Amino acid sequence: MMLRFLQTLNTCSLHYKILHIGLLLSFLLLCNLVYSTRHDHEISRDSVIVHTDRDAYVSGEQLFYRVALLSRDDQHSNFVYMALRNSHQEIIKGSIVPLNHKSSYGSIYLFDTLSTGFYQLIAYTGDMRNQPEYKYFTKLLFVANRFDVALGNLMELEEERDKKYKKNGESIIDVLPHTIFPDHLSVIIDTDKEIYGRRELVELRVDADMPPGAVAEMSVSVTAKQSIWPFLYDYKAHGTSSIMLNASDTKENKLVFPKEENGPVIAGKLMHESVDDYAYQGVRVILSTPDTITTVSYTHTNQQGHFFFTLDPAYYEKPLYLTLDTATYEGKAPEIYVVDPFTFSTTFKGYTGGIDQEIPPWVRESQDIVKVQKAFETLAGSVITEKDDELFPPRLYSVPKNVIDPASYIPLDDFPEIAREIIPSIRIRGQENNWQIRMLNGQTAYSFFDHPPAVFINNIPVGNLDVLMNFSSEQIKSIELHNLPWRYGAMRFNGILSVFTHDPVLPVSFLPQPFYALDPVAVQPYSTYVHPDYQAIDEDVHRIPDFRQLLYWNPAQTIDDKKQFSATFHTGDLQGTYIILIRGIMDTGQSFQTFKFFDVKQ
Repeated sequence: MMLRFLQTLNTCSLHYKILHIGLLLSFLLLCNLVYSTRHDHEISRDSVIVHTDRDAYVSGEQLFYRVALLSRDDQHSNFVYMALRNSHQEIIKGSIVPLNHKSSYGSIYLFDTLSTGFYQLIAYTGDMRNQPEYKYFTKLLFVANRFDVALGNLMELEEERDKKYKKNGESIIDVLPHTIFPDHLSVIIDTDKEIYGRRELVELRVDADMPPGAVAEMSVSVTAKQSIWPFLYDYKAHGTSSIMLNASDTKENKLVFPKEENGPVIAGKLMHESVDDYAYQGVRVILSTPDTITTVSYTHTNQQGHFFFTLDPAYYEKPLYLTLDTATYEGKAPEIYVVDPFTFSTTFKGYTGGIDQEIPPWVRESQDIVKVQKAFETLAGSVITEKDDELFPPRLYSVPKNVIDPASYIPLDDFPEIAREIIPSIRIRGQENNWQIRMLNGQTAYSFFDHPPAVFINNIPVGNLDVLMNFSSEQIKSIELHNLPWRYGAMRFNGILSVFTHDPVLPVSFLPQPFYALDPVAVQPYSTYVHPDYQAIDEDVHRIPDFRQLLYWNPAQTIDDKKQFSATFHTGDLQGTYIILIRGIMDTGQSFQTFKFFDVKQ
């Protein structure tokens, strides 16, 4: 018996050792997984390149762009953030660009109110926000207000232009831009003529000697030569200096932004009023927007008290509100903080170098041209090419148990009277600042829930019931009741009362505390440049001045083993030298650029 006991003991000891080793291996694997996940977030494999149709604009024009993502990951970001800011660090335009096969194209309207000066275009993915900002794509642009006669900022640069850009008496514009080709690639641009008349058809052909099997995506711009400013490509012209704004955030408490594969991400954290490093873990954060159906999206904070929402397309272009589920935290409510994706820790100082003496006269001419275009309404412009797909927001319930139309009854003065007269399944007690609502449990048909139902006004959760109680039946469009114990993911409801009004009601008047109001998230649509075809349009249009400086823009041209492509476009009424500028990206990630000039004369 002693021998059997020792054998059993040895077996148990062996099992214990195996279990111990297994737990240790599991722990090590878990630690490695956590480390790898953090490591992947810390080292973004994304980079972004943006091509624009020109480098210099006049306020009131459209800036056309092509954006491309270079990523070594199979699972990569599908959204790019683009921002345009001035030297006062003001964000003129911030938008989110959806990618299709790692690229996109569109346009940005340059407001009439923009002042004359240099601007910085910035592009990055959500994953790149985990990296220093010097890794973002930046490009220097110039915008002239069309009513600015003095052009003071520009004249100062002309007076201080650096003579080192002068070579053999040629101007900066004649010397640059550069032709850039990777190894084993050459691109030849050819036109049917070298000199064209006004409104004449131009036949463009591009031949590429590419490696077998290679594919390149390109942007093709045909614009006035002076609108491509070579010195804007100088890295010194970007004028940025690092200033850390969030130095108080420790590395452990810093938000780590995820890859945005399925939608743009709203990121934020919950903060204690007095303890900076206090972490509100597991708090349910609810996202709402005014709507005609009852919807709910929610997430929970992680160990650091951070939260992340992947935004459904149904929430685009709508005001958004964040609230907290009081049942998921104790004590005083925390503060909600949301990270602005268009806030930067670096500053933009503009351009401080010299300019060519040809530029100020050309800018003044461009101002006059845009004034004429505004007066006659331009023939060319930005046209949205794709419509949004049908949206299906996340419904809280598909079909309510009961829908009540107050218009079918005699007018009633307030909601307690409405509930008493036409909603027998709702019981309201109390008075101002102390209302209590209970809903009949549809499963029992005779008893009320012990706890109040979830209450919504126009799909926004209600914290201040006083607003609801003051509604008359003439203000209410419909009332939906869902009087069942209801589960929606991790959320549980003791019935749902949803009220929809004829006129909008300001959510800040009834939202539960605390709440956070966000500006609508703008996702940039695809848009293309449309130029006139004088062989097809009505002859009456020929009498309208055509002072286009941008003659052609194609942001999505692909060239592959066929090694060539062709295009046609018409010149306008402006004489001068035009540049055909081709910028592309190989499927290997290598960039290239080349150009050709031609003239337009009467």
